[in-house]
Amino acid sequence: MLDKKLKSEFIDKYTKPRLILRSQVEKVIDMISQEEAEKGKRCLDFTYDEILEMYDAQNFISVNVALNCHAIVKAYVAFLNMNLNEKEEIGAYADITGAVINIKPRKLYSREDITKIEDMLYNYSDMAMIECIWEGLDVDDITSLSSGNIDFDQHIIRVNRRVYAMTTRLEALLSKALNEVEYVTYGNTTMVIAAQYGVVIKQKNPTAAKLSKATIRYRMRTFKDKFGLESFTVGMVLDSGLAYNARHIMQQNRFDINSLISSPEGKELITQYRLIEGGPCALRNAKKKLRMLL
Repeated sequence: MLDKKLKSEFIDKYTKPRLILRSQVEKVIDMISQEEAEKGKRCLDFTYDEILEMYDAQNFISVNVALNCHAIVKAYVAFLNMNLNEKEEIGAYADITGAVINIKPRKLYSREDITKIEDMLYNYSDMAMIECIWEGLDVDDITSLSSGNIDFDQHIIRVNRRVYAMTTRLEALLSKALNEVEYVTYGNTTMVIAAQYGVVIKQKNPTAAKLSKATIRYRMRTFKDKFGLESFTVGMVLDSGLAYNARHIMQQNRFDINSLISSPEGKELITQYRLIEGGPCALRNAKKKLRMLL
């Protein structure tokens, strides 16, 4: 709802003097923008309860991460007030710090948890979507995915100039999702409809609608509510996959985090989960991220 130019200007000013990834600040601004769109009002006008609800939905992995996010949000609100010539105080954002400290960190999902969740879902396209997230594909990659991006002979996915190795499970789910012609809904009254949406654009139906970011978020909320899942978000599944794979490499090779980061396997992992994007501080931030998760 607020000018994109203002948002970009804030990100530039906030990241320049600080050792913080631009992508981290962008993620916070995206969170705010999404809430503004859903609530139909500016973040400057959010109430105390609405701010806390926004934070609760993020499923932070630690209190420190929640407080860091809150610090960026407060700085952004102050920046907007200054540039829009509105009140100098940041209102409810200043009062909510104590509540942020009490936010419960989320519990990461194990491989077994994700498999059980996928097995509860009604459609292969949904299972494949979750597995893609677990394996490190971000939302942009998933929404760009088509049958032409999947190389079953080489067992890889090429999308958005990135290359992902497919696990046996992901490959099997994508293969079944490609051939899915019906989609079972998750409402109170279950319906079977034509598979207009899927993880991939149907090769047999080139006019099928492409999966959107909004659809992915909606599906994740639907799964959470339908099956009583806690903290089931894209970020949570992504971090869970990263943590699981990092632990697996460390246990196999008896690595500590420093050894993991410097090893070929570790470098491949942090590339797969995009931890090296963000300039000269990227490796240090990758190590910090892994320490928080592990």
